[in-house]
Amino acid sequence: MLIDTNGTYIACYLSYIMMMFNNIKIKFVISIVICQFAGVIGSVVTALTVTTWYPSLTKPNLSPPGWIFAPVWITLYFLMGMSLYLICTNNKVKNNSRKKALVVFGIQLILNVFWSLLFFV
Repeated sequence: MLIDTNGTYIACYLSYIMMMFNNIKIKFVISIVICQFAGVIGSVVTALTVTTWYPSLTKPNLSPPGWIFAPVWITLYFLMGMSLYLICTNNKVKNNSRKKALVVFGIQLILNVFWSLLFFV
């Protein structure tokens, strides 16, 4: 269950993880690791299945080469990690707004993982 009546599990888990660490550098690293882990889950599923059907597709001439996808996705998940870090460390934001931001962030991160599972499996 992702959402309960008093808030969300997503916000609670992300907040709990970030509150465990007082050091700002550690919070930054943890934020990046959380998002990169989500990317790894999606990439494992993708790597196992994309080799069977993707090469047989007729692609347009402007289709990017296959090697470019890994650095682009790593960069995107790194930027998501930076966003998580900014949400968790911005003291100018009220706790209720932070909670809402963490909910939206957590949902989009989960959807990113499930998109790979649904599309490539």
